Amino acid sequence: MHITNVRGDVHVAQHVAHNERLRHHNTKLTERLSEVLGERVFHDAGLTRTDEIGTLRERVAELEQQLLDRSQDLQDRDDELAAARAANRDLMTRLNSRPQQSTTAAHARKAGQGQQVLAGQRQRLEFLLCRAECAQLIDRGSRR
Repeated sequence: MHITNVRGDVHVAQHVAHNERLRHHNTKLTERLSEVLGERVFHDAGLTRTDEIGTLRERVAELEQQLLDRSQDLQDRDDELAAARAANRDLMTRLNSRPQQSTTAAHARKAGQGQQVLAGQRQRLEFLLCRAECAQLIDRGSRR
């Protein structure tokens, strides 16, 4: 009795698989019939020519390929941006891990700039003193 049940189950499984294949084949035939009838109706109505449908399908395929290409380009740029951000984080981490060196360099730069400012102010002050002395000499000379 057990062998009969197994054979019955196999027989049922074969029929189920066969029915699924027939259902799939029927769906494909229905789609193709719909396309052929649709092309004929459009052609008879003068809405479009059959060769235009082929051209439109080619154009759709081209646009789909362009979309895939652009999507890949965008993914590549996203990957590059992520890599650049990771490198930036790494560099910032390295930079922040050496605060003494950076601070010392910054202080040295500021000190150098401060010395330049002082030198400029000293020159301006000397110029003003020289001008004041000249003005006094001229004033004394005009009094005589």
